[in-house]
Amino acid sequence: MITIGICDNDPVFSDNLYEIIWHTISPTDECDIHIFRNGREKMEAIEHKAFDCQLLFMDILMDGGTASKAIRGK
Repeated sequence: MITIGICDNDPVFSDNLYEIIWHTISPTDECDIHIFRNGREKMEAIEHKAFDCQLLFMDILMDGGTASKAIRGK
């Protein structure tokens, strides 16, 4: 199973991306897709070990890179 995260504050975009990913991956593999509406939600889930993903789609304009840097440990 692959675990995927989508972090975007635009619900239309994130819901559309969810559908694209689901219809692309689910016929051949199991997937678990989480949607986060902001960087804080994502970081809290990661910090509390509630979310561990293999692939993460992030809106790079949403948080100015703060969450991205924190994930990479910088």
